[in-house]
Amino acid sequence: MSFIREQEVEGKPVGNLGSLKHLAAPWTVGTQSLWLGVVTIEKGGSTKANALQDHEGLHYTLQGRGTEIVAGEKIETSPGTCVFIPKGALHQIINTGTEPLKVLSVTTPPIPKP
Repeated sequence: MSFIREQEVEGKPVGNLGSLKHLAAPWTVGTQSLWLGVVTIEKGGSTKANALQDHEGLHYTLQGRGTEIVAGEKIETSPGTCVFIPKGALHQIINTGTEPLKVLSVTTPPIPKP
């Protein structure tokens, strides 16, 4: 068994005004088939649009308001919104609210170590 506490993980810069914390990954807790992280984007910020060809994922909004663009479709998000990202889909998260946007992100298989 392994565990990790978000508050003990250093965020890595992602996109514009964002950070990413790798929580459950092969290199953190030894997962083999999934990755879990937390993306935090400050007011006015966004992730870069990207696509993972062999990965599918989920984004679950924990805090704030934003827009997710997945394969050209815009989805307004707020706490409790879950967005599925199919394999190869171009996706981006944009903070459209007045507070930090915090999103739990899961992918399978795990994303590569940065």
